[in-house]
Amino acid sequence: VDPVGATLAPARRSRAPGLTETGAVMGTPQYLAPEGAQSARALEASADVFAFGILAFELLTSQSPFPVPAFMLAMSRLPIPEPKPISDERVPPQLRALVSAALSEDPAKRPSIREIRLALH
Repeated sequence: VDPVGATLAPARRSRAPGLTETGAVMGTPQYLAPEGAQSARALEASADVFAFGILAFELLTSQSPFPVPAFMLAMSRLPIPEPKPISDERVPPQLRALVSAALSEDPAKRPSIREIRLALH
């Protein structure tokens, strides 16, 4: 089961007025990957990894990794800052590194879902 796979989904065309249309991005802006600001078609599994990184960061720190959601910064064409580091020493260094990598602005630098699964087992 992919717990974050449902975070993003290209919407399907609907003939009913007021419903989501093809190409619209669905999801909670706080968890959307920055590349989604350019195109909903650009979203791949790495966008789910980014959402996982945010959720994991929040669960481990009770804070958001960014002062403003990265998606919103990307929509405004503003630079995306480095995420805050997880400073709690009770969090294992390997987990801190995994979450940090998942929050990379560059999708190619994020771990794969398989790599996350292996790291968490």
